[in-house]
Amino acid sequence: MSMQKLHTTQCLEDAQAAIYQLFDEIPEAEAIEVRVFSGETQPPVLAGIVPRAET
Repeated sequence: MSMQKLHTTQCLEDAQAAIYQLFDEIPEAEAIEVRVFSGETQPPVLAGIVPRAET
């Protein structure tokens, strides 16, 4: 597997874990806006709004 594919897979897994954790810690949250960056000056590699119903 290429390094880029590994990085992308790890990024998605980390984001998913963080989203689940945030919904657990903030039960009143109906949705969470997510933006994942690979560097401070780079555009987001992942962005969107995740409604609780999808978790």
